Amino acid sequence: MPEEAIVTDRELDVLYISPAAFRRAPQVGVPRSTPWESFSACLSAPSTGDDKGAVGGYALGRYRENIRRKGNLVTIGAVSLDFDESAADDVASAFAGHESIVHETFSSSDDAPRCRAFVLLAEPIEAVTYERLHAIMRAKLRRAGLPPDEGAKDCSRLCYAPVRRPGANYAFRVVKGEPLDAAAVIRANPPPAPRPAPRLPDPKHGDRYVAGALRRAAEAVLRASPGERHGALCRESFALARLALDEPEIRGALLEPFVSVAGEGRRREGLRTIGDCVRARRGLQ
Repeated sequence: MPEEAIVTDRELDVLYISPAAFRRAPQVGVPRSTPWESFSACLSAPSTGDDKGAVGGYALGRYRENIRRKGNLVTIGAVSLDFDESAADDVASAFAGHESIVHETFSSSDDAPRCRAFVLLAEPIEAVTYERLHAIMRAKLRRAGLPPDEGAKDCSRLCYAPVRRPGANYAFRVVKGEPLDAAAVIRANPPPAPRPAPRLPDPKHGDRYVAGALRRAAEAVLRASPGERHGALCRESFALARLALDEPEIRGALLEPFVSVAGEGRRREGLRTIGDCVRARRGLQ
């Protein structure tokens, strides 16, 4: 079937949140079931004003007791993504082949375009599936050079009804295609196998004090947070070099713990770092 001939008659569950309800906790909305084409038509005509919440907002999905809360979500029929660094045309191109809507948001400008995208799903899904699908889509879009807002991933996220300031342009795009099959996307993108838990090191040395220092240094490298691993390796290599240890002994204690948490691709970095730090310490003696 030609792309332009695809007709979407799917009903979309939407929870409307009035401006007054914004200030209440929890937020209780009015449930509506609307055809996808009607949802698109509503988004195509923004209101004019200086307050993005002037005409209320909505959350995609059906909710128990009509309370906008992740734990109350029953099912949701479309995926929502926000883009703080991308124009509507670029985002629309990324969703070619899938039934989608892309529109500028309130804070978007010609110099700093921002937009929101909705991708229709083949079947409504529950919160856990939505989170897995959303993570896969964000990763793919990042790799394509269109990074979505990582903070806009909550399945119960509040979306403001479109409002633009007086005189502002409004980019609105509709992408025709097939609804997205969430189950197929998840099957094609299984989560990576968990990395085995690193073993606590137990360096051997005839001197009990030195053996303890080696063990503590190795554990410090092993337990360093992702952004601190290189620094930990530097500090511990430099500190161990003050003892009567040669470079191979220090390397034997610290290299494998570093590789086990930083990854095999950083082995050469670890080797170089240990050597540089040992030589730097020796130069001070």
